[in-house]
Amino acid sequence: MLPEQFGKSPYSQAQGDCVAARIDDEGWVEVQDTVNPDRVLGLPSAERVALLRAHGRSSAS
Repeated sequence: MLPEQFGKSPYSQAQGDCVAARIDDEGWVEVQDTVNPDRVLGLPSAERVALLRAHGRSSAS
């Protein structure tokens, strides 16, 4: 089950466009733009790991 609240990414700027995410117990993640919160991208755990690795993050945890 997904948490009700999204958490803001620590990589987001203090002001302006921000990215927020929430992850459930099984690894499903939803990502949203805080400027357009009605648009949400959902990814299963394996896709989230692949996305992070493709963008240079060695640890996808």
